[in-house]
Amino acid sequence: MLRSFIAETIEPGSVVHTDGWAGYKGLETNGYRHEVTVLAHNEESASELLPRVHRVASLLKRWLMGTHQGAVSNEYLDYYLDEFTFRFNRRRSRHRGKLFYRLVQQAVAAESPQTTEAYRRFDQALAAFKKGDYSNALQLDRQAIQKFPQDPVMHEVAALCMFATGDYAGAAAILNNLLAVAPGMDWTTMSGLYGDAEVYTTQLRALEARCRQERQDAAADQFQFIAAGSPPDDKGIVFQRIKANG
Repeated sequence: MLRSFIAETIEPGSVVHTDGWAGYKGLETNGYRHEVTVLAHNEESASELLPRVHRVASLLKRWLMGTHQGAVSNEYLDYYLDEFTFRFNRRRSRHRGKLFYRLVQQAVAAESPQTTEAYRRFDQALAAFKKGDYSNALQLDRQAIQKFPQDPVMHEVAALCMFATGDYAGAAAILNNLLAVAPGMDWTTMSGLYGDAEVYTTQLRALEARCRQERQDAAADQFQFIAAGSPPDDKGIVFQRIKANG
């Protein structure tokens, strides 16, 4: 993990100045110039031998205690460090307007913890869906939607879960609203959600059987298919909408 962190944050060819900890050994093989200052048994203190890193660590501690009054959470530690780094790297900036502009840029680009958790739940939902565990997939997907309701794909996956379990009314309610404002997934994207495309074909056949048997069913009496290209069979047919009349 240490090596990957160094590779991600330090340009190859840079001088890396560390203490004598054995974990830093071998940095030269990764393209860095490694300078070592052994702290043990040295007459000078660590803050004198490596003044910059201790100065920054001291500033960070004082900033956390001053600005945040020590009320910091492990959950948001990365964000505190990001803010401190932003402030420290621009401590001599003379263009205050540009400083604010950069801050807004990074704030917009940053993903909130809630959004991160939403996509973590959504990934779990997709994994359950691919295994055919549609009830669990729907539950996880709904948890993701609660945290990030703006994502239309999450809603479409919820509809597919309902469609797979025969809840055509629920699927229709979601898809009719969704497809009125945004296009649905194409077949290439949609087929990737299933472990086997034949699973979806079987679900389509179940819908057809339901419609033949229950002509008066308000939730499933009408449906549309859209052919993607010129497929040889039903694998290329994308379920686009179940029109609910009730």
